[in-house]
Amino acid sequence: MFGIVNQWCRLIVFVSSLVLCCLSTASTTAMETSAINTVGSDTQILWRPATISKTFPSSVFNQEDELLRLLKSLPDENIPTSTKLVSFSFSQEAAVLYLALQASANASSSDYVLYIDYPLLDEIKVYSKTNSNGPKLLFHTGDSFPPSSKPISHRAFAFPLIIQPGESAEVFFVARSRDTLQIPVNVFPAQAFARHMQKEQYILG
Repeated sequence: MFGIVNQWCRLIVFVSSLVLCCLSTASTTAMETSAINTVGSDTQILWRPATISKTFPSSVFNQEDELLRLLKSLPDENIPTSTKLVSFSFSQEAAVLYLALQASANASSSDYVLYIDYPLLDEIKVYSKTNSNGPKLLFHTGDSFPPSSKPISHRAFAFPLIIQPGESAEVFFVARSRDTLQIPVNVFPAQAFARHMQKEQYILG
């Protein structure tokens, strides 16, 4: 009798452990995918999307091969995602911010704008990794560059990005500054950003 009870107890413990393991795996998977930001609506604006960021020696900023190795390894590093403002105060180092985007299958647009609402970045590079390609340098501009270096004329920084419905994109922002080093990124559908610019011009004059 006691042998049967003992076997049942072991079975219950085993099943309970199995259930807890499955729940833990599901929770871990949810945490791993929480860094992916979904876009797709003409009116949906991602204010402070989930990102990963870190600093690195400023000397690497213009060493393209070494910088690309750093970018490729960043998503696999054990860095928690955050939706807070990415700011490193006054830093002698450079910073990189990683943003993962997924367009919904029924997205109504493929045109987006990555908006950095901080005009005091001396230099900023934008790299994109789509599917298996990249990271590839898309833009290189900054406060110390001529206005013509900006892909979209704006007092701060705005970068166009195309993501087809159902596809994904990984974006890396690499920046350095003599002022406070921060990368406050927001993601706009292109039409919504055009309306945002009109409001800004009306308010700022």
